Amino acid sequence: MDKDVFVRVKGSFTGPQDGDNIELIAPGQFYLKNGAKYILYDEIDESLGEPIKNTIKVTPGQVSMRKRGPVVADMAFEEGEERMATYTTPFGSLVLGVTARKMTVEETEDELNIKLDYALEIEYEHTSDCVIDIAVRSRSTGMFPLY
Repeated sequence: MDKDVFVRVKGSFTGPQDGDNIELIAPGQFYLKNGAKYILYDEIDESLGEPIKNTIKVTPGQVSMRKRGPVVADMAFEEGEERMATYTTPFGSLVLGVTARKMTVEETEDELNIKLDYALEIEYEHTSDCVIDIAVRSRSTGMFPLY
């Protein structure tokens, strides 16, 4: 995979407030270091006034996501394990619990696909079941289709 990539993050969340979905496509960078795969990209939330810098680290059996900027969080996903994290925004902090039910990582020469299926707790209360699909593609192969 090339260093310069496009990153697409699609998330669906089901729970009491059913039907929340997100999709983000952004330019990013891909690196290999000490056997780990790193994906870096910025997320723009206009209500926060500055970009959120995201780093995804993929190692065998674990995917971790780090956010820095107006939002600060370190979340780790390991199949069958519950992990706690603090999610801090300009409006306050929340304690999150994520329990990964299933994780899939597939890689080709020019693309990396990560699927995370997990339960989300906020302040120790189950709030939703989530699926996040992360696709990383070399820029040289073109943009993701928009649909």
